Amino acid sequence: MKRWIFGSVAFFVTLLVGIAVAWPTLIEWGSLEPIPEPPTPQEFTSNTGIVQTDSANVQDSSELLEVFDDDINDPSKFNCQLLETGSAFHADQIKTKNGEKWLGLFNDSGKYSLRSTTVKVKRVADELLHGPTSDQRGKLTGKSISVGGKVAPLFLVKNSHRLRQGLITTLFEGQREDWKDESVRPTYLDKNFSQSYELAGKVYDLKVSKAKNIRGEPILALLLEGDGKRQLLHTFWTRSEGDYGEKNWLGSVGTLYWVGDLDRDNRPDFYLSLYAHETIYAAYLLLSSEADNGKLVKKVAVFSTSGCG
Repeated sequence: MKRWIFGSVAFFVTLLVGIAVAWPTLIEWGSLEPIPEPPTPQEFTSNTGIVQTDSANVQDSSELLEVFDDDINDPSKFNCQLLETGSAFHADQIKTKNGEKWLGLFNDSGKYSLRSTTVKVKRVADELLHGPTSDQRGKLTGKSISVGGKVAPLFLVKNSHRLRQGLITTLFEGQREDWKDESVRPTYLDKNFSQSYELAGKVYDLKVSKAKNIRGEPILALLLEGDGKRQLLHTFWTRSEGDYGEKNWLGSVGTLYWVGDLDRDNRPDFYLSLYAHETIYAAYLLLSSEADNGKLVKKVAVFSTSGCG
């Protein structure tokens, strides 16, 4: 009897050891699927109103979504106008006249305000379009946009009946892209992006999820959730280097610049760029006060420029 018991124990021990050794091979062959651990994101509230999430512990979803045909980057399709300051714009893409009055969102040492300002538009050389080898080099085929004072606005807005001058609650401000400065770290809306914002006692989650379109191709989806609502804001193809890039959902859907309560309705508004084409820059203002029924925000203005001449 003892011999039978010892023999049985030895058999089961050998069997368990064999399974443990073969387990990685079985998974590699696809015979067994590992059970994923549930995500355990660690959150803490910062003094900016953002509920920070440890995105390394958050698992992306892969739900089925259609790709947006988001080609609405024509400013004339919006009643509200949007503008950025800078010195490297193509002249034919800037319709703003020198001396116009706009509302600018300014950050004065951490104190944000929306106030009236006068726009200065000047003719400059277009170095991006007409480089050192161009026969148009040095000619004033570009435009610069600036305002008076030492502080440049995050953005400028005009013809919005929802906005007025005054202090603005700001929950987040990110860096702008600067191809000349490698130390700049913009907040790209890539597959690891996930931030939460608390405003008037409610939490709103802005995140990027891995998804697939109806043809099963990998895409990235920008989602906003809060107040019992969920809104798909934008989708974009993954940028890939062959199969590796597609399998890993490389790239991003855009860049986040600012989050706050621009229209003072105790719900978050967003200023961000969204990718639709490789050579087109399109920055959008999304206001909560203009949202359609069942939605959280709505695009009300766009500042769009093209990288080609």
